[in-house]
Amino acid sequence: MMANFMNSAVACYTEQGPSAYRGNPLIEALPPIRTHKEVLDYFKYLPDLNIEEDLKLPLEQRLQCVFDIDDVIIPSPAVFEVEEGLSAMLRRGYLSRSPYDPGFRRTALNVRKALSTAPPPPKHFSKTTLSMLVTGVSGCGKTTLVERLLEAYPQVIDHRRYKGHSLPLKQLVWIKVNASFDASLRGLILSIFEAIDDALGTEYRQQYERAKATNDSLIGVLGQVFMTHYLGVLFVDEIQCLLLRGKDEAKLALNFFLKIGNVCKVPIIFSGTYAAVTLFSSVARNARRACSAGYHDLKLVEDATDPFWNQWYLGVLWKRYQWVPKPLPLSPEISSEMFNLTQGIMAIVVALHRACQIYAIRNGLESVDIETIKKVYDEQFVMLHKALAALRSKSRAHLEQFEDLLPPKEQLKMLLSPSTSDVLIQRLTEMRQQLLEESSI
Repeated sequence: MMANFMNSAVACYTEQGPSAYRGNPLIEALPPIRTHKEVLDYFKYLPDLNIEEDLKLPLEQRLQCVFDIDDVIIPSPAVFEVEEGLSAMLRRGYLSRSPYDPGFRRTALNVRKALSTAPPPPKHFSKTTLSMLVTGVSGCGKTTLVERLLEAYPQVIDHRRYKGHSLPLKQLVWIKVNASFDASLRGLILSIFEAIDDALGTEYRQQYERAKATNDSLIGVLGQVFMTHYLGVLFVDEIQCLLLRGKDEAKLALNFFLKIGNVCKVPIIFSGTYAAVTLFSSVARNARRACSAGYHDLKLVEDATDPFWNQWYLGVLWKRYQWVPKPLPLSPEISSEMFNLTQGIMAIVVALHRACQIYAIRNGLESVDIETIKKVYDEQFVMLHKALAALRSKSRAHLEQFEDLLPPKEQLKMLLSPSTSDVLIQRLTEMRQQLLEESSI
């Protein structure tokens, strides 16, 4: 298999700041720790389009221009919190895994046994491996948030020499696996092998897919691969899909992730809908371990008066990306109607805005107004009506019909102590304010 060289780099070593990170080539090969401004400048993506020229195109070509909306990436208030957590867990995860640490090398050589017994302590003691949980309703931007932040790091770093000494190794900084593909334990293991193959050009999946090895044996091999290639972070998306195989299988898969992460000292980012809270909170120990680097709930904006909604979410799309001759200004009435119909779910906001533009172009309309928005929503978004109506109602009885929409309060309390929750709320408020101040709409 050919490796993906689109996101790889030759190691270039720079000090990262904290003294504990010095002398570790795996950490010093990473990009410098970013400021909030650098994070925001990197994360947001607003395509610079010449819409005046696009408006001169024939109808068929102009319709295709509208799909540029799908490329827009707008940061959520949680972007700084998640990036800070990722930055710390990635670097701290390498503290106990220096290639020059004899204790780590002994552990790496015996990792298959270490997965069933307690491993010997490495030179740098790490009490626990950091993990993070990111939740939110479907379409709120969880996957985009984590993927975009991961892609700020080279996926593979090719080391050759460090401080005059030979260091021939390929450092696998991150991989992503989607739990929805096959929620069985064996399927997850093979999916991880495939993610490693995509990054490094190896053939682990092909080698072990048809083998008669037991799951325990495959886990041991996977642990060895993690250690050999110094995996930095494992991103497990759609984690709630583990529940599709039943609670027993879900617990087995979850314990696999947490155990291999702890033994191999590989930090893990879990992402999923609110149904994932049930998976973790059923065992308090799992909840604490899964959230050791933070629990981030990508909450929706509460109403159309939220400045974040008008300056970033809808504001960016409405003011910058319209392919009709006479676009209307973003009035409070339009803002309110768009919020009411989409409930602030970014994927639905983008889809509805795109659909309205296409409808207007096809029907020769000069602008998109509230009547057009309602008509398009009523005709083209029928399958979402019940779920969105439940969100509008704010009724627990209605929301509980859609387990992905409402996290049980008692389960969230298991994940966050009141003091931690208060701190997160304060920090998110500060982050929102900074984003609003940075807005250049």
